[in-house]
Amino acid sequence: MCPAVWIRNLPVDPIWEMCAKYNRPAMIHVTHSYGRFLPIGPENERYEAGLWRRSPEGNYYQTGHPTPEVIEKARENRHAKHDRRFGNAHFAMLYYDMDKVATLLDSFPNAGIELSATVQDLGCAPIIIRKFFPKYQDRILLGSDGNPGRSIDEFWIAHWRLLETFDEHFDHPAQLRSANGAPLHGRWSIYGIRLPDDVLRKAYYANALRYLPAARPPFEKQLAAQR
Repeated sequence: MCPAVWIRNLPVDPIWEMCAKYNRPAMIHVTHSYGRFLPIGPENERYEAGLWRRSPEGNYYQTGHPTPEVIEKARENRHAKHDRRFGNAHFAMLYYDMDKVATLLDSFPNAGIELSATVQDLGCAPIIIRKFFPKYQDRILLGSDGNPGRSIDEFWIAHWRLLETFDEHFDHPAQLRSANGAPLHGRWSIYGIRLPDDVLRKAYYANALRYLPAARPPFEKQLAAQR
């Protein structure tokens, strides 16, 4: 992958051109969770979980910040302009509307998605999500959101239960917690979707190896050693 870069008010075309020159995919994160663009109040799930009780910082409702629609259009323009594989972090931040995710993938063959920090939302709509994964199985990556220190019991087992079982009404893996321990991405339970093994293999590692072919030999060596 191209290295992580925080970009604000800078021309970005040279970055994507450099990725193309060296045949490197780019993982992009271009917006925020949808609740940040909604009014602060009890009906906003992020407020309900403990955000913005003392300060409105990080809420963009009527602040002049670009709206989700403006940001999504800019992303579409980028996909259309550059012949480069883009991985869109967090289901392209469109996890709240799977029709939008499908439209993005259908419109741009160079678009992919990864599922970190979306398990709490995907697990709320198991029937829709179970149909979505096989259809777009070549475009989905498993992500962790970058914290290798998270406990297996609290964090990873919930991922596996979502993807590999039909378990019902279990705790989702909280990305962040408030001071009183509430998950900041929603206080609710989720349901498993039990994907077929071939779809799981692609999400777990096969799709990533297509993005990063240099990682294939050491990965296959390690996989063979475990058999």
